[in-house]
Amino acid sequence: MTITYTIVFLFGVTGNVLVIFVIFKNPEMSTATNIFLVNLSFADLLVLLVCMPIGLIDLYSKDVWLLGSFMCELSSYSI
Repeated sequence: MTITYTIVFLFGVTGNVLVIFVIFKNPEMSTATNIFLVNLSFADLLVLLVCMPIGLIDLYSKDVWLLGSFMCELSSYSI
């Protein structure tokens, strides 16, 4: 399961950063549709950077929450 999380995390971060970079680097690509794609990429990056590490820690913590009450609240709203 860790390998799957790692592969999804690496490809997701790389792909989303590339989408954001390409659209911002080329001014002719600043259409409404591409701006929506940038917003989608930012949202996907937030899911990758917040939810995936929390899920991985929760997977290996053996039914004990290690991240405190704030992260418990954050993870319940972010899913």
